[in-house]
Amino acid sequence: MTELDQVDTAVRLMLGDNLAVMHAQVAAARALVTQLAEGYLETYWKQLREHAAAHYVEARDVDEVLAMLTERYIAADVQRRRERAAAVGDLYLGER
Repeated sequence: MTELDQVDTAVRLMLGDNLAVMHAQVAAARALVTQLAEGYLETYWKQLREHAAAHYVEARDVDEVLAMLTERYIAADVQRRRERAAAVGDLYLGER
């Protein structure tokens, strides 16, 4: 058995034994990152609401501005995900 065959066998055994564990760890890491990102975003939106409320006279204007910013954020996020998926070639890369 060549050295390459030995390494190949060892890698295949490691992947076979640990693939499910690695998938679970990746899923847990993604969930944690998503939770942290959503918490950060919620804090940002709270600060933005306070700033908008302090600088806009009518409540209607605050709602319009927040809706516009929300739409812009979502459009930017969708564009980032599409670009990332196109770069990697995996359409489901950005899925949660």
